[in-house]
Amino acid sequence: MLFALLLYGATSVFDRILLYRYDMEVEALMAFGHFFGAINFFVMLAIFHDGFKGIKHGMKNAGWWIFFMAIFTVLSRFALAGAVKIAYVGLVSAIKRTSVFFSTLIGGELLHEKNLFRKSVAALIMVIGAVLIIL
Repeated sequence: MLFALLLYGATSVFDRILLYRYDMEVEALMAFGHFFGAINFFVMLAIFHDGFKGIKHGMKNAGWWIFFMAIFTVLSRFALAGAVKIAYVGLVSAIKRTSVFFSTLIGGELLHEKNLFRKSVAALIMVIGAVLIIL
């Protein structure tokens, strides 16, 4: 978990360096990120699952949901990269983490989870803690 946090921090700083110092376009960063992410995804799918057969099955069963999630994911990543280009990484990261709170609320409600209030309060405390650390 510590390694994942360090890796997340390093990639956020590298994004900022590429976008701000080297004036890389947001679209180019997104294209590289999605290209290499797709390669990783297909390799992992081929190794640990049933390859393209699983993709066909998923598209047949939940194609519209996958399409909408893909659109929202790309839009959120564009917004994040644009924000990293113009603001401090720490502030942008703290704001991005507010999605944890909303995911807890919406996902918990949709999946009828128990103790949703307690989980939401815990997520809110974590987000406030991240914001306070950044400030």
